[in-house]
Amino acid sequence: INRVRIVQETIGGSFGGKEDGLGMLAARTARALEAKTNRRLSCRTRVVQPEDFELLRRLVRHYGEPFADASMLPTGLLCRFAAEELTVALSGDGADEIFAGYERYLAMKYLAAADRWPGGRALCRLAAGWTPGEVRSFRERLRRLLAAGALPELRRYPALLIHGGEAVRRALYQGRLAAVEAGGAEEYLAGLLQQATAVDPVEQCLECDLHGYLPNDILVKVDIASMAASLEVRSPFLDHELVEFAAALPLRFKQCGRSRKHILKAAFADLLPADLRNRRKRGFGVPVGEWFRGNWRMKLQEALLEGRLVSGGMMCREGIAALLETHCSGRGDWSYLLWSLLCLELFLEEEV
Repeated sequence: INRVRIVQETIGGSFGGKEDGLGMLAARTARALEAKTNRRLSCRTRVVQPEDFELLRRLVRHYGEPFADASMLPTGLLCRFAAEELTVALSGDGADEIFAGYERYLAMKYLAAADRWPGGRALCRLAAGWTPGEVRSFRERLRRLLAAGALPELRRYPALLIHGGEAVRRALYQGRLAAVEAGGAEEYLAGLLQQATAVDPVEQCLECDLHGYLPNDILVKVDIASMAASLEVRSPFLDHELVEFAAALPLRFKQCGRSRKHILKAAFADLLPADLRNRRKRGFGVPVGEWFRGNWRMKLQEALLEGRLVSGGMMCREGIAALLETHCSGRGDWSYLLWSLLCLELFLEEEV
């Protein structure tokens, strides 16, 4: 390969233009690899402001199902950007699942250690009563972590993943949905954990995601977004031999202290400077919580309060209105749940 393009798209003004922004990091990475490999690399960055609500409508139409991963938006934009010059691209999908890259895997490690602390469970039960805060704030992440620690082992990982408990669902559901048996998502995840062949609790979570989150969310998201842009995306980390190799490694090669994907970082230590290699993981997300309080607020309220979920008797208008008021006033963060409801509403508008 004589020419490699690193194509990266930054979403929203909160990322573009900063000294430590994603575009700057991509350019530094390209220069570092260029110096080490003596290959010419081209790094292209595009900053976009996806304020057009119709963009989400088009994506929902492409997916053809109530798909509610908010990163479908930047993924769709990135695929369109890459397809301007490329027909085939490589993805890093799978690396987190096989090399323990997610922060939640560290959380499970800490909870297992807390079980051995005197009074550890009592502290976790106390934290379960804290008032929820902003989803991505340190306080809220700590609250969710400790609250999960008060649960039985098979319920901990689902508690870290699922936003909105049974009380919230019961405040929203009505009609046929009210008769739906509770706990579907929790039972599904608990079932995957029970079927795991690993002994270590953290390794069980990796196995759970390898059979659940990865094929049912991540790969679906990228596959549909890339096909919509006439782009082929391949995932080299999911080569079966590499997956089998990673599964056979002891956990200490994946988690070493607070280091995640430890062996992967060590393998590329000669190609990337330490400050790039060891930077905090950045998820491929968008600030939907801010959009729902700003540019998309009126569209969100119109869709959820006047749409088919309410008119069809599936959701309680008062329950949705309470979520909207709490979120838009800044007294809480219901961005994950509101996004899911919005995607479901837009899907129903397309299908019904």
